Amino acid sequence: LTSLSTLTVVRNANALCLLLAEWFCFGVRPSLGKVLSLTVIVVGVCIYTWQDLQDSRTSVLGLFFVLLDAVLVCIESLFIRYLLAVRP
Repeated sequence: LTSLSTLTVVRNANALCLLLAEWFCFGVRPSLGKVLSLTVIVVGVCIYTWQDLQDSRTSVLGLFFVLLDAVLVCIESLFIRYLLAVRP
């Protein structure tokens, strides 16, 4: 299992994934400032997740489901963006 705070922290990394996905899928080029600031967030998420894995109550399976949730949220957000921007 994993904690709710881990889910919240990992969800914050979705912004960088969505930024990159929008760039590749829709051609929306991000600014350097956005990329750098979101990279700092992702580094923080990695540090937090690594520390959370050191806790005996956190399992790899729990983190897998947290990452699966993050991927599904990114896919849903991209689909909504596609429907709103490309095919209104």
